[in-house]
Amino acid sequence: MDDDFKTKTTLAKFEEFFSIIYKDDVFEILKKYPDERSLTVNYEDLEKFDPDLVELLIWKPEEVIAAAQRAIKNINPSMEEVELNIRFKDIDNNISLLDTSSRHINNLISVEGVIKSVAKTHPKVKEAVFECASCMRLHKMAQTPGEHIQEPSICNECGGRAFRFLRDESSYVDFQKCVLTNFKKDLSERDVRVYLPVILGDDIVNKLLVNDNVRLTGILKVTNDSKGEFDKYLLVNHIEYLDDDLDIESVEDLVSRKSAEYTNWRNQVLRRDKVCQCCGLDKRLHAHHIFGYEQYPELAYDVGNGIVLCQFCHDKYHSVYGIREINAAKFAKFIKRFGNR
Repeated sequence: MDDDFKTKTTLAKFEEFFSIIYKDDVFEILKKYPDERSLTVNYEDLEKFDPDLVELLIWKPEEVIAAAQRAIKNINPSMEEVELNIRFKDIDNNISLLDTSSRHINNLISVEGVIKSVAKTHPKVKEAVFECASCMRLHKMAQTPGEHIQEPSICNECGGRAFRFLRDESSYVDFQKCVLTNFKKDLSERDVRVYLPVILGDDIVNKLLVNDNVRLTGILKVTNDSKGEFDKYLLVNHIEYLDDDLDIESVEDLVSRKSAEYTNWRNQVLRRDKVCQCCGLDKRLHAHHIFGYEQYPELAYDVGNGIVLCQFCHDKYHSVYGIREINAAKFAKFIKRFGNR
């Protein structure tokens, strides 16, 4: 199949998918843009819509994600300036850290492990602007996090090959380097330790802590050093927090959700508030602990420590403030920043 035809077909499929299957999700996120910049797509939803599309997503993720981003803009011309991150959760291409070999390079994979180290957040060039040294024509080039700045090979205007990087005219995005390992307390000395550098970008920076047990979905890429040697790294697309092999929305609810006390607490909070206390939505409602269960176990079943949030706002709260040290001060900031009741 012709690559140009394939790209157009993928774009059209995503336009249909977002217009029909994910219409409400797109609408909700655009209301909060640019504070909310990521649309999370469930892999199973996309697979039911078009099995060929998810297969292409695994093998050609950069092309497919770019088409998905373009599709959002094409749905409505007024969205032309919207730059949403399309993130995919629960993909079925799960790879062991021991098996992150060269055959998975440039594929979308999912790996599990423990965060060993977390570096500071830094700005990274998102789109670099260059000026031709001969004719002064400007050239824009999208950049990939984790790699050196790439410049044009030739000027289309004059054929020149010398360029000057225009730092102030270029655009930037936050990025952060972390290291994922298979190290756990029950790993014997004979087991092989594997360390995989991972890169977080834009609105998912500062979401990982050392010793976090996570499943990371991303594109396995390579970069070369000054000696021409290649190193692997994961360009992260989506983060899932794990605990004892269970997916959790927030640490404070892990134990309480299994008990009758929690069910009673949740029902009382839902009956009292009735709608999301952030946006007013009356569907997909969650009971949220204002003071986190992990730090304040004595407040776990205190109805006064609960408040109703819809799934969208609940996910947003934890994406902004994390899953640890949850308290009333952070919740007040969240409502002030995102509330629209």
